Amino acid sequence: MRSRELVRLPALAAWVAALSAALVLGSCSDVDPVEPTGDRPSPPAHVAGDVVPSDLWPFTAYSPSMDDPADPINLIFVGDVGARKVRTALLALDGDRTPTFPAAFPFDCAWKDAMGSPQVAFSDAEGWSGGVIQLECGEYDPIRFHVRLFDLGDVTVANAHMDLLIPGTADHQVIAWEAAERLVAFDIARSGLLAAAPAQTGPFNPAPTYREIPAVIYNGIPVGLRAFIGTTPVAGDAQGPVGIVNDGSATVLTLASGPPEDPTPAQRELSVPFAQVIPNPFCSLGPLDFLRVGGSVLLTLDVRPGTGAFTHHFRVDGTLDATPVDPLTGQATGPSFAAEIHENYIGQITDAGANLTGTLLRIKLPPSTDGRGRFTQRIHVGPEGPPTFSREEDCPGP
Repeated sequence: MRSRELVRLPALAAWVAALSAALVLGSCSDVDPVEPTGDRPSPPAHVAGDVVPSDLWPFTAYSPSMDDPADPINLIFVGDVGARKVRTALLALDGDRTPTFPAAFPFDCAWKDAMGSPQVAFSDAEGWSGGVIQLECGEYDPIRFHVRLFDLGDVTVANAHMDLLIPGTADHQVIAWEAAERLVAFDIARSGLLAAAPAQTGPFNPAPTYREIPAVIYNGIPVGLRAFIGTTPVAGDAQGPVGIVNDGSATVLTLASGPPEDPTPAQRELSVPFAQVIPNPFCSLGPLDFLRVGGSVLLTLDVRPGTGAFTHHFRVDGTLDATPVDPLTGQATGPSFAAEIHENYIGQITDAGANLTGTLLRIKLPPSTDGRGRFTQRIHVGPEGPPTFSREEDCPGP
């Protein structure tokens, strides 16, 4: 999920205390993406021994548009590939990565199917492809390694990142690209499926950083974790946003033939509480139109592998309490009202390709027509026809 929430220090302090207690590291973000500056980076003409197509767009996106880059592609699988095969390889592993990674949370995690808003990827030859398979190592709350996989013809590409749950929301803040890329490459090597040594593409996407961690979140990250993800300052507070380290190169992993698709299904539910002050997300009445949001949403995941089709179904449903507030004082400026959130995404992989369909619906029901409204977003990407994407904001006047 993507967020415009403002993290308040009291909530963050409680979250950091819990995270610091769990992270025994010794000395060892889905926030709105920030578009890169300058021209669109182009993949090199020939990379990794000419095994990687030169027409890959080096980003993922939340919509089929190059105006909406989200995460950098940092893993490219070639050889006997497919997102389902990568899933099988990672699900088969345990969490023992010593001595390369610390024998501590979250580095002792095992991979499983993940909850998360879907993204899309692109190549000139294949067009847009939906990311049906998502995996995580760790937990949605509070910290995890998260991978989205995309089949693009003869290659499978992925973004891997490490993210933290933003307190009081159901959204994540990415904190690392490189650490997650290394972990996935290490685990694919552990799987025994590598047919060649890992390679690097060379310059492929923005470096030395891409996107940022807000200072209010970064300053709550334990020192050991900062050192692991390679950000600065390692100690002390940042005075502004901190760039997320990115070397600009993707790791190329050549896969040999492996076992058949893992048939393990996944069904999970997770209730996520909200307790946050946010800018009014739609039908806003002005720059100082803020809401204090409480309540919870229910996230559900239903993954069903099959020989004919692999299906990933992710839902978010909830009715929240929203109160207009003064963002400077936190004092209520109007009566509370209900706000509904519904997201429904279905992804399917068949022999014909990857099909992704989803709807996001948010409804505000204040007692007067001021600020009332409905926001709807729809996406469809699949082999049947051109991709479609729409956003609609219905805001009745007073």
